[in-house]
Amino acid sequence: MATRAKHYFTPEQYLRMERQAPDGSPRHEYLAGEVFAMSGASFAHNRITANIVHALATALTGRDCDVLSSDMRVHIEATAMYTYPDVVVVCGEPVFTDEGTPDTLTNPVALFEVLSSSTRSYLPGRKVLALPTPPTLRDYVLVSQDAAHADISNTWYARTMPPSPSMSRQERQTPV
Repeated sequence: MATRAKHYFTPEQYLRMERQAPDGSPRHEYLAGEVFAMSGASFAHNRITANIVHALATALTGRDCDVLSSDMRVHIEATAMYTYPDVVVVCGEPVFTDEGTPDTLTNPVALFEVLSSSTRSYLPGRKVLALPTPPTLRDYVLVSQDAAHADISNTWYARTMPPSPSMSRQERQTPV
């Protein structure tokens, strides 16, 4: 059986493809010349993401920070990775790859990914290889969609957050 040769893209080809795609088209992530199609998200995934955005926006009220949804592409320069995290936090003036085209952020301070059973094997392996390379990035958080669990990595420590013993049984079984 013949194997299909992989097609590699330059970052410029990838960005041109993404920027020329019609609205509503599937988005793609880019790493080391490979382009990966992103699939749609479940109701639980969207609910958890919305809760994270709401909680962060509330916590950061009055600070010079913005909380952005999964439509914000992020460029990790050291690895030439382009990705769409579920939630992005940027503080101070946002910096973009191309002046005049504010669609690819380069200075996030926090990135959040909501993991389903299908993305659990992909995200930690691919994305953690590229992180935390932006000098501005302080926190990278992987949130489980299937359990009350989060893995938090930042410039000072990495830890896992299991459910708190003080949480009720209902809270432990309810996604974030």
